[in-house]
Amino acid sequence: MRYRLNSLPDSSLIRYAPGLVLGLFLSRVVGEWFGMPGLWAAVGLALSLGVLGAWGLARWPLGQTWPALILIAYVAYPQFDSRFAWRAVAVTLVAFLLVVSSHRRGATAGTTSSIGPGPVAMMLPALGVALAFLLVYVLTLAPGVLAADSGELQIVAAELGVAHPPGFPLYLMAAHLFMQLLPFVSPAYAVNLFSALAGALAVGVVYITAVLITGKRLPGIIAAVALGSATTFWSQATTANVRSLTALFAALILFALVWYRAAAVAGDSRAADRRLSLAALFMGFGLTHHVSLLFLVLVGLIFVFMVEPALLRSSRRWVGPIAAGALGLLPLLYLPLRAAADVRGASLALATWPGFLEHVLATGFRGDLFYFTAPADFWQRLRIMVNVMTFQFNVWLLVVMLLGLWLVFKRDRSLAVLCGGTFTIFSVVAATYRAPQTVEYMIPAYVAAVLLLAYGLAASTESMSRFGRWGSGPATLITAIVTVVAFSQIVDHQSASGAAHEGTSARDYAETLLAGAPAGSVILSHWHWATPLWYLQEIEGLRPDVDVQFVFPEGESYEATWERRARETFAAGRPVVTTWIPSVPQGGLPAPEPVGEAILFPQEARTKLPGGFVVSDLGVADTVDVVGYRLEAPDGVAAGEEVVVTVAWRPVTGLPPDVGLYVHLVGPDGVLYGQDDKPAVAGEGLALTQFRAALQPGTPPGRLSILIGVSGSATPRETLTETTVRSSSTSPYTRHRVERKLLDASDAVLIGYDWDHTMADRSRLYLHWQAADGYRTQVFDDIRAADLTLPPYRGIWGVPVRVWRFPRGEQSGHYVPLGEGIVWTGETLNGLKLSPGDSIVVDQEFRSARPINRDYVVSVRLIGLEPDGIHWAWWDLRDSIPAMGAIPTLKWVRGSFVRSSHRVTVDESALPGQTLTGALILYDAFTNRTLAILDERIMAENPWIPLCRATVRTDIR
Repeated sequence: MRYRLNSLPDSSLIRYAPGLVLGLFLSRVVGEWFGMPGLWAAVGLALSLGVLGAWGLARWPLGQTWPALILIAYVAYPQFDSRFAWRAVAVTLVAFLLVVSSHRRGATAGTTSSIGPGPVAMMLPALGVALAFLLVYVLTLAPGVLAADSGELQIVAAELGVAHPPGFPLYLMAAHLFMQLLPFVSPAYAVNLFSALAGALAVGVVYITAVLITGKRLPGIIAAVALGSATTFWSQATTANVRSLTALFAALILFALVWYRAAAVAGDSRAADRRLSLAALFMGFGLTHHVSLLFLVLVGLIFVFMVEPALLRSSRRWVGPIAAGALGLLPLLYLPLRAAADVRGASLALATWPGFLEHVLATGFRGDLFYFTAPADFWQRLRIMVNVMTFQFNVWLLVVMLLGLWLVFKRDRSLAVLCGGTFTIFSVVAATYRAPQTVEYMIPAYVAAVLLLAYGLAASTESMSRFGRWGSGPATLITAIVTVVAFSQIVDHQSASGAAHEGTSARDYAETLLAGAPAGSVILSHWHWATPLWYLQEIEGLRPDVDVQFVFPEGESYEATWERRARETFAAGRPVVTTWIPSVPQGGLPAPEPVGEAILFPQEARTKLPGGFVVSDLGVADTVDVVGYRLEAPDGVAAGEEVVVTVAWRPVTGLPPDVGLYVHLVGPDGVLYGQDDKPAVAGEGLALTQFRAALQPGTPPGRLSILIGVSGSATPRETLTETTVRSSSTSPYTRHRVERKLLDASDAVLIGYDWDHTMADRSRLYLHWQAADGYRTQVFDDIRAADLTLPPYRGIWGVPVRVWRFPRGEQSGHYVPLGEGIVWTGETLNGLKLSPGDSIVVDQEFRSARPINRDYVVSVRLIGLEPDGIHWAWWDLRDSIPAMGAIPTLKWVRGSFVRSSHRVTVDESALPGQTLTGALILYDAFTNRTLAILDERIMAENPWIPLCRATVRTDIR
């Protein structure tokens, strides 16, 4: 049935509805922006603007004004939420533009524009999309040297060296060429920029492919924007890495195969053969770059035989594709040609067949492939794959992707195999692969997923349009919502960018170590920090006298390896800097000194203060004399951040055994808001001890006293120095977002609240506020909302509200803030009765308020207690990178939600009736430091989050 969008029925009453809704929406927004003196004023404003809007829009056809009805979503919304209001406006405007555009073209109900297959019609918009994202990526590009694999790629690309397996020869040559073309920028920046170009090109190719599949521009734009703004894709496109080029080759292979099918279906065998050869060329280059694209090649071959089964019998037609594929493999010759070069990563073994194949095929990682195949583990990993996708895309986009997968399997089996098969095989392989970068290995799956998004949007809206006037509106609405959601990812995910996420952290860390390392010293480093240290030495020429060594696992416990390497190096007569912080003092080594976040074992005793220290003359408990200190960030800190102070001291006399020092952070109200305790380890000269005390939420702004004391001493602590508590520049994570502006003279707005019930029979309420100077949090313990004394706030329509309510989560739930802006939100398993040998999965949930560039391990224990309820009889420990290694904290951005499953088992020796408890901590995999738990109630009982209160069954035999 053909009809026009303005042919909707214009009854005498219905045509007033859009204007009425628009008027009510404007009255609510005006009231909430400026405030209303009372209910009747808000009613009067609503009636006035509602009547005015109804009269104003009734002069236009309902077919053009109906998008204003979308605004009823906010008119009926039960609380003030300016962000939701703006998104309702955005959806309305997009829907209106779609209606007007369709009306002007004289189109039917379809809400997306169809175009011909001409190359210019596709290439020019694709170029515009690619250039737009290139601009976005350049503006958010990491500014320089990076850590871990990214740092390695920056070094070897500059030196034309060899990277870790599979070597990435094509990437290294292209990145090196990019450096030569941009001699006015640093090599590190040039490699970062190469990733931006590859990522932008991948987005452009996705646009072309989506247009080829759907014949419509808008689904292509939405697919491109969804991919380009996906969390991990944006991160990879703004840092030095191999994933952006992997995405480009995945996109090119899919494009060439779809283009090939168009020619094959049209019966143009010559064009089909040329395009099939192009696909083979991209496959060869893709395999040269990363062998994981072999899975896409296999799916592509199945697709080709489904499109043209006769190809199996036409061997002559395979000559061109085979030759093209072989041509794509030629860059692999780079590896044996560079085998004898004096560059990083080169090895003579690369010039032998065994060594070459071992490197190219990355056989050293074969034990990680298909690792999680046990049914219980595989099921958990599949659940994690859902989390991986929600980590990348908005839920609305995921729903349309699933819809696209269902529709393409119903309508187009060969395309379903290509797109759905690519997504499925990479998801399954990533689910079984034991590596802490699952979010990156899934990038080819993301490319396929956004093509399914384009197909789902085009096919579903086209199907709706067949229902005439009853389908055109929903089709337009869905298209508008998906469009706004896709573009909103650009705002929501910008903290994933290299500039916001990595920034200059790698350079800052590495420069601090190189500047603080004594002459001729050895730096023992985790891989994460070794590569930026090498870059500064080899590319920028800093501190060539320092020997940076990567400490890799050697079969024993990792801590034992660090201790052994430190002792061996120190015994050779060289000062040793280690990025690993031992959990206990190391006997036989001198007292360590802090160097940034690392520690130094010096060969010579310190006799004078380091530079930058404030001289002090402070006696503490007749035990130690403090002769100086250095306070990091003396201009102030915010709640949740660390106060870092390094104290120079010497013992008055011999130190008693097991004596310790502590630093307390005390607010102007005399309340303790943070502390750090360290063992007092004295050397022959001055001792330097670094304290890192995190400020708890609820710390009031103003003066903060830093006090130092001796553990176990009755002598009062002494004031070391002071600093200032300021409001935070970062909004805290909240589970219950609200927007309540106070009606008093302040500019404070309540932006969220959270309840915590982790402690037995206790509750805590967090109120999160925003003001002109930043964000702060109030904390109330064991209080009912009705007992709070708060000034009135501006409610819906701007009407004053005097009764405060915080209903969500008031009876149950968890909210425990940790350092780095991480919040633990559950779960606990209380009241369970388990038998010896029983296994349970404890799902831990975490949220992040800001980007994180440290790799934290989630440590979960199930503990059987002795009859005294204190000591441990046995325990089962499960440590892992979050989400079974799939979503490291290194990848978390603002607003991330990650579920981490841990399977723990009751020990066979557990006795009937034995009390069970659980413990959760996070610690830094790079330094071994425990992440602060910012709840003093929990820390007063144990230095971990309690996970359960359970018992062993008494009916066991």
